[in-house]
This record gives sequence, structure tokens and C-alpha cells, in this order.
Amino acid sequence: MSRSRVFWALILVLFGFLFLLRNFEIIDIDVWGVFWPTFLILLGVWFIWGSLARTPPVESQESSIALDGGEEARIRVKHGAGRLRVSESTDPDLLLSGVFGWGLDEVVKREGSTMDVLLSPSHGVFPDVIFPWTWTSGHGLDWSVQINQNIPLSLTFETGAGDAQLDLSQMNVKNLKLHTGASSTTLTLPEKAGQTTVQVEAGVASVSIKIPANVAAIIKAEGGLASIQINQERFPRRGDVYQSEDYESAENKVEMKIETGLGSVKVA
Repeated sequence: MSRSRVFWALILVLFGFLFLLRNFEIIDIDVWGVFWPTFLILLGVWFIWGSLARTPPVESQESSIALDGGEEARIRVKHGAGRLRVSESTDPDLLLSGVFGWGLDEVVKREGSTMDVLLSPSHGVFPDVIFPWTWTSGHGLDWSVQINQNIPLSLTFETGAGDAQLDLSQMNVKNLKLHTGASSTTLTLPEKAGQTTVQVEAGVASVSIKIPANVAAIIKAEGGLASIQINQERFPRRGDVYQSEDYESAENKVEMKIETGLGSVKVA
């Protein structure tokens, strides 16, 4: 067991022991009142220590999936804490390729000419990437993925705590779903995909969405305590939606729905 795991295990044991003593009325202190401030202080110290300490590199896996006659694809990317980079691939023979920190589990199915792909962290990694002892390693789930730019695509991204840079500008994306939690995401939409449907669901997140200049859009945005900024020079508000003046006649256009809780969303 690494020193980091020992450290956090000792913290859990210590507070578990204090709760036990409190329940038996051996001590008379507000353990909850002490727990959270202490935990936050220790977590902050751990972040500082982790950013300064040298950590061994995380093993990465290179992987690719051949197109092999596929004419369209549905791709679902499940990604946790770490960094995710997505861009187009120029290899016409591959559906996708990439480098995946902590390894990869991939499931590929075919329904006629349609490929159905699921990318998720390698089995057994989940407990290793959600706890504080891995957050300061500088690696986490560091994924870089390139996706075929020629065939029609339906993409789903499920991201947790981390940083995602999704450049879909050169891809033929017909449907896109983004589900993100406590993260920072920059999303660039396709330039020449014809009609694209986009659904964004964000929690405590910062999401920046770039719509290429030649693409029209109709946008519906709903937020709880979120800050939502829509470029109304490009997308004037009409009732409960924001819509380009030339939306109906545009060759390339986006229909987008945004639902967010506590965070910020910017569309430009």
C-alpha cells in the first residue's frame, strides 16, 4: 500500500475512532464540527504536497479501433477524474485511436453498417481515481482521443471531476450528448455537419461552447443557480429560446438544449 493510501486510511480510522468514543459518551466533543474543517485543511495540505512532490508516471495504453467497413458510429466515452482531449483523426481506416492513462476497457458492437462503441476506464481503476491520494499525481485519467472525421457520428461524453477539451469542429457529428459534473469543459461544435442536435447537462461545472461562425443555432437554456451567457449578437433571444436570424435557411445548424445546476455556461 502506498504512503498516500496509508495517510488517508489513518485519517479515516482516527475519525471513526472519535465517532465511536462519542457514541459511547466517553468523550464529549462535536466530532462532526471538527471533522469537516480538519478534513478540508488536510486535503489542502495534501494538494500542496502532491503538486510539489515527484510522482511516478501512470501507465498508459495505446488503442485503436478499425473502421472495417463501418458507415456510421455511436460512441460513448465514460471518463472520470483527469483530463480528456478529443479531436479529429485523419486516418480514414480508423474509427478512433488514442492514448489512455490508467488503461482502457472498450466494447465494440456492430448493427449492420453501424458501429456501437463504449470507452471506459480499465476495470479496477475506479477506486484509484476518485480518492484524494490520486488527485495530485498530475496524471489521473489522462486521455487523448482522435475520432474519424468522415462518417456520421452520435457522441456521448460522460465526464466527472476534471478538464475536458472537446474539439469536434472537423467531425460529422449528428447527435451529441454531454453529461458533466464538477469539471471545466471547452466544447467546439462541428463546422460542416449539416444538422446537429446537442444536449448538455452540467452540474457544478464550467462549460464553454464555441459555435463556428458559419453555423446557425437555436438554443434553449435552463439553469438553477447557474450563470448562463449566450452571445445575443449572434443568437438573439426570441421568447424562451435564442435563435440565429438565418436558422431556417442555414446549411449547417445546431439545435441545442442546455440544463445546468450550479456553475457557468457560456455560448459564443
